[in-house]
Amino acid sequence: MLLSVLIALTVVVYGFTQAAASSNRDMHRADAVVRFQLGEEAQRLGDLDSAISWFREAVADSADDRGYRLALAAALASGQLDDEAERVLLELRERLPEDPEVSLQLARIEARRFAGAEARRYYQNALASLWTSAQGDERRQVRIELIRFLLNQGERTRALSELLALTPEVAGDADLQIQAGQLLLEAGDARLALDMFAPVVDDRPDAQEALAGAGEAAYRLREYADAARYLAGVSSPAEPIADIRAVTDLILSADPLAPRLGAAERRRRLSMIVRQALHRSDECAAPPEVTLLPEVRLSQEVDASAGAESEVASDPESEFASLWDASELLLSRLAARRPQPRDGVEDGLELARRLEQLAADACGGAGEPLDRAIGQIAARHGLESE
Repeated sequence: MLLSVLIALTVVVYGFTQAAASSNRDMHRADAVVRFQLGEEAQRLGDLDSAISWFREAVADSADDRGYRLALAAALASGQLDDEAERVLLELRERLPEDPEVSLQLARIEARRFAGAEARRYYQNALASLWTSAQGDERRQVRIELIRFLLNQGERTRALSELLALTPEVAGDADLQIQAGQLLLEAGDARLALDMFAPVVDDRPDAQEALAGAGEAAYRLREYADAARYLAGVSSPAEPIADIRAVTDLILSADPLAPRLGAAERRRRLSMIVRQALHRSDECAAPPEVTLLPEVRLSQEVDASAGAESEVASDPESEFASLWDASELLLSRLAARRPQPRDGVEDGLELARRLEQLAADACGGAGEPLDRAIGQIAARHGLESE
């Protein structure tokens, strides 16, 4: 009987203890919910110190709760307490190694520390983690965030690799295609960028961001007619796009080697770009006082022509003098309406390009839109510098 009584008492005490423990846990969980809500409210009001304090108490009351720890880590990171945030996240990662949010927060901490390899690893872990089918958009945003990080680090090749993985996922979503196109432009792949923008423009001809992006991509590809068509639809272009549009229009309207031009128009265009090159170079150096160097020989004729076929001394002043004299002689021939064969026009364009290059070397800067157009026109016809 005594043994039975002792057993019964033990059962009663055990039950009471379990009930008390369960009640205590429930009480702590309830307290944790309240403290977490207070932390969220403090964070919303901008009181980060109070938010961190409340989140800490919530974690203390419910240590196993993933959401509380993530909120605490995010608040600590916002307060530049990266070391403590990292400790919280690493403890959580030991329990939940496949949690993408944990890896993502760790990646952001390492990115702020400029620890490129570690940040990359955590971003990749986040992308490789277990995502639900409903989290497709979130996963794409993580990849986009990784791409932006890689571009900021100057790792264009890695960024392009991630962009190639992203592009199939954005098909059919105009906003994401525009975003991907802009990233491709930043990464240096204008062809793929145009492939992103063009379908959006086809579906939405007034989509301003897509028109601007397509125009810039076509410009980089030297497809100037397409660039002009896209950029013409941009109603209020920002400064970089307005500048590209101005240069593109000049490339098309000032090219003296464009097909189907009359002789007078060809002379007018050549004269305009040579005068512009002289004007810019004159701003960077005084007009030469020396006469034409003996070594200078112009184009196809024995006496002279529009080109700059010369063995110019390596001294920039001597080269400038030679080019100046050759340009003045060419302008006089153009004013006299002397016929200009194609190779003579090419020589004149080469003169303008070399003057522009000397001016850029002397003064720096990009010059006026027509100055930049001259370089692009020359490149268009294979007259690029080495």
